[in-house]
Amino acid sequence: MKREILDVSVDQFFFPNNETDKSTQRRQLESLLDDISDKGLRIVTATAKEVKEVETEDK
Repeated sequence: MKREILDVSVDQFFFPNNETDKSTQRRQLESLLDDISDKGLRIVTATAKEVKEVETEDK
């Protein structure tokens, strides 16, 4: 069951010391992606690839 209060997952609220595989922000992004069309996903994918490339250049 997934419920969020103030953009914090229930598990993170009740069990703040438990390590999770994904941050709240990453889960929120995945939730948004679930509602995006294939065309929108192509745009998001291209943007993410560019961000990754730019971040790699900085290292």
